[in-house]
Amino acid sequence: MNLRSWLAVCLLGAAAACSPPEEQTPPSASSAFSAIDTAGTPVDLASLRGSVVLLNAWATWCKPCRQEIPYLSELQSREGARGLRVVGVSVDTAADREAVLASAPRLGIRYTLWLDPDARVAALMQTTAVPASVLIDRSGAVRWRHAGMLRQDTPGFAQALAQTLEAR
Repeated sequence: MNLRSWLAVCLLGAAAACSPPEEQTPPSASSAFSAIDTAGTPVDLASLRGSVVLLNAWATWCKPCRQEIPYLSELQSREGARGLRVVGVSVDTAADREAVLASAPRLGIRYTLWLDPDARVAALMQTTAVPASVLIDRSGAVRWRHAGMLRQDTPGFAQALAQTLEAR
């Protein structure tokens, strides 16, 4: 299945968990992505320079998104001292803001949560499907991308994370 067909299947909701073929992503500059935090304050990726950022696009209605939350929380706990910042970006609608905020503790989200009801994060992710993740180095360059559920055994992730955390 080519990438265009995969995206069509995901967008139509015909797949419960969408995982495209793995692709290595060459380093590129992250765009000036901004969102709002849970208090309604504007935030942006530039404010996180100096940290390694795992940006994860998700939605409350997405079952694979909910399934990866424990792993993302564990990553933040394990690697936070080394400079990792996990940021979950909810693409739920603005009308669902309160539901997103109420569900975060119940789902076990123990990392930074941003709200992006206009789904502008899709441009940075290079996909409109959720879940999707990008790993951004300390200087703001995208080092790795993945569309689909992130797990401990996701090909290439452990190596990309280790290399990005080690780089200064």
